[in-house]
Amino acid sequence: MEKAINLLEELSRSREERAIAEEREKALRDELSFRKAALEKGLREGRAEGREEGIKQEKLNTAKKLLQKGMTLSEAAEITGLSSEEIEGLR
Repeated sequence: MEKAINLLEELSRSREERAIAEEREKALRDELSFRKAALEKGLREGRAEGREEGIKQEKLNTAKKLLQKGMTLSEAAEITGLSSEEIEGLR
């Protein structure tokens, strides 16, 4: 029933009114599409950033364990790929 009423209202509009309504609907669809794409991009970037932080934290944990086992700062840096400065803060 609701579809029939909407169709009747649409047919009753003038050509100009229909064009305006169609443009409004298109603008709303475009905005929704833009927002969806922005959200998806943000989620991808957030996941990538989280993975990078997790990898960095794991390297720091490994370096800390290596130092505790008696390895030198330069050895821990070479094994983990971290800088000496990053590892120095663990002591």
